[in-house]
Amino acid sequence: MGKWRRWGLLLFLLCLNGCAGKQEDPYVVGMSVMAMGAPFMEGMVQGAQKEAKAQGIQLVVCDAYGNMEKQMNQIADLVARDVDALLIQPKDIGCLASSAEKARENGIPVFCIDTNLESDAVACWIASDNREMGREGARLLAKLLYGRYGAYQGKVVNLMASLTSTSGIQRSEGFLEVMQDYPEIEIVATQNTDLYLEEALTVTSNLLQKFPDLDGIWCAGDNAGLGVIRAIEQAGRFYPAGEKNHIYVVSADGAAEALEAVRNGEMDACVSQNPVHMGQAAMGLIGECLRTGELPDKPFYDWPLFLITPETVDSKEHQKYGIWSEELQ
Repeated sequence: MGKWRRWGLLLFLLCLNGCAGKQEDPYVVGMSVMAMGAPFMEGMVQGAQKEAKAQGIQLVVCDAYGNMEKQMNQIADLVARDVDALLIQPKDIGCLASSAEKARENGIPVFCIDTNLESDAVACWIASDNREMGREGARLLAKLLYGRYGAYQGKVVNLMASLTSTSGIQRSEGFLEVMQDYPEIEIVATQNTDLYLEEALTVTSNLLQKFPDLDGIWCAGDNAGLGVIRAIEQAGRFYPAGEKNHIYVVSADGAAEALEAVRNGEMDACVSQNPVHMGQAAMGLIGECLRTGELPDKPFYDWPLFLITPETVDSKEHQKYGIWSEELQ
C-alpha cells in the first residue's frame, strides 16, 4: 500500500467512510486497459464485468489501444466523472503515476491489475508473479536443453514484452536471473516484440537466419509465441519435439491458441495465469472496499501460476486451476 501522505490518506478514508453507508445508486468503477487486442486482456475484462454485475456495480471500461497518452487522458476523464474507484492495467510503470495520484487526491481509491505503477497511490495490485513466470520459463528451457545435450548448454533467445510495464520488465528479469545459473547456455538475442504477433514473426524470422543452430526461445506472452511458431514453420525449421533439430518454444499466459500449440507439439510449454479469475478477484476487493470503507489488508494479491505441458494440458489439475480460454464469451 506504500507510505500514504497523511492528508491524502485522510481524504481517501473520509471518502470511503462516506460511501460505506446507505448506497442508493450503484457504485461506478472505471477500468482502464492498456490494449484489448489479446485474449488475455479480454479475459481480464470479462472477469471484472462478471463480478461487477454480480455485485450490482456499474463498470466503465476504457481501451487505450496501446497508447500511453490515451490511457492517461482516459483516466483523467474517469476522475473528472468522479467514479467511485479505478481499476488500471497501466501501460507505463512511471508515466501514469501522476494519474493515480490525482485520483487519490480526489478521494478515488486506485487498484491495479496485471501491471503496476511506481506510486504509493495504488491501494492494491492484483497480478501473478511475473518474475516467477520468467524464472519458470528459464528453468524449463534449461531442463529441456539438458535432456538434449546431457549438459546445460545451447543457444536461446529472450523475446520480451513491453519494458515500460511491470509484467514485461519482471518476466525478462526472472528469465535472466535463472539463466545466470547456466553460463554455458548462451542467450544469443534479447529483443522486445511488445507481444505483437507480426513483430515476433519478423524478429524470429531474422534470428533464424542469423542463428541456424538455435535451440530455444522464451516468449514473454502467447502472441509472441504464436508469431515464433509461424516463423519457424515458414522457415521450414519445424521438427517435432524429440527430434534433433526441434526448436524449443516456451510461452506465457495460456490462451486457447497456445494450448492447442502445446497439444500439437508446436510449443513445448506455457506458463499460465488466469486473467478471468484475476478480474473477478480485483472487482471483489474493490466492492468490499467501497462497501466497508476499509482498504485491502495487503498491497499485493499474488495469483497462482500453472505450468502447461503436453502432460498437463488436458489434466484434472489444469481443469481445477481453471482453463480461462474456455470461459471467454
